[in-house]
Amino acid sequence: MNFKLRGLESSSDLLAGSALGSVHSKKLADHVTGLSGGGSAHSAKGDVLPIDFTGVKMVSASYLKSLLQPFFGPEKGDHDLPENWSPVLLGLESPDVKIDLNSYFKGLGLYVVEAGMSKTGLYVINHMGIIEKNVKESLEKLRELGPSTAAGLFEKFPQNCSNQTTWNNRLIILLRLRLAARYREGRNWIYKAHL
Repeated sequence: MNFKLRGLESSSDLLAGSALGSVHSKKLADHVTGLSGGGSAHSAKGDVLPIDFTGVKMVSASYLKSLLQPFFGPEKGDHDLPENWSPVLLGLESPDVKIDLNSYFKGLGLYVVEAGMSKTGLYVINHMGIIEKNVKESLEKLRELGPSTAAGLFEKFPQNCSNQTTWNNRLIILLRLRLAARYREGRNWIYKAHL
């Protein structure tokens, strides 16, 4: 399930340039299409896509922009990724790569999960980028409660938001940042944190 960057089109540990990023982005989109089965119920509820940076020592901003454009837009390409899929960063061994990724995501106002892998699955190590304090708090509460509606979150944590509409607005932000997914159950939108 991991998408390993090292060795795709280049045996180098330096990933640079928009041309290489575009090639890898197309392969990433094909990878997601293969995992989601072209629109199965599994993909409709959303999932994470671990992007593995193991062995990578340097990434350029132009490479990252081309690689990650299908996730975050605004100028989405020909191979957009389904909205409920979220990138998760693995194998961040190089301090330089961490600094480059953090700067890239901060510059775009994005917040992305750095994860590790255990025998039981993925777990959160850290985050890259920037997020408003109240939205971060909402992500933590959604993780704590599990899949829920805005009404369910307001009922469980009324002290965190003044009303249900505020919860809904924060959940939409988490969805836009690809930190959460949503799916319909009857008339309700159910939100879940990706990780």
